[in-house]
Amino acid sequence: MVQVKDLAASATKWRANAQNAAPEYAERAGQAGQRWQANTVAAQQTYQAAISAPGIATRYSRGAQRAGAEKYTGRIQAVGQSRFSEGVAVAEGEWQSGFQPFAAALAQLNLTARRPRGDRGNYRRVEEVGQRLNAVRLAQLGATS
Repeated sequence: MVQVKDLAASATKWRANAQNAAPEYAERAGQAGQRWQANTVAAQQTYQAAISAPGIATRYSRGAQRAGAEKYTGRIQAVGQSRFSEGVAVAEGEWQSGFQPFAAALAQLNLTARRPRGDRGNYRRVEEVGQRLNAVRLAQLGATS
């Protein structure tokens, strides 16, 4: 079975680490406006494949082009950094309850035996974890795999 740490302790650690990351968030996110705009516009085809409503991807990318990188970075500087720590503090319980089904699924997972370092058979263990976590995600969405 996968050893899962105490969820409450993990949530507390996540909150503390995330709150301490506010200055780094503001710095990095504040520098990402051009990348965000370019990547958002470039993702039009992928976005279209992921949705079913006709024309929605075009509207989405036009919105990103219209807003521009300046608005993105400006909003981060104006409200993002100050709200980041507060949002993390408020979200601790939601993070814990949101991650709980995934932690429970991992705790019940019996992985195949570990192979020697570098053995391709170890990728099977990764696949088992991925399949279990995806099954939980799909169950939450009410979807089937």
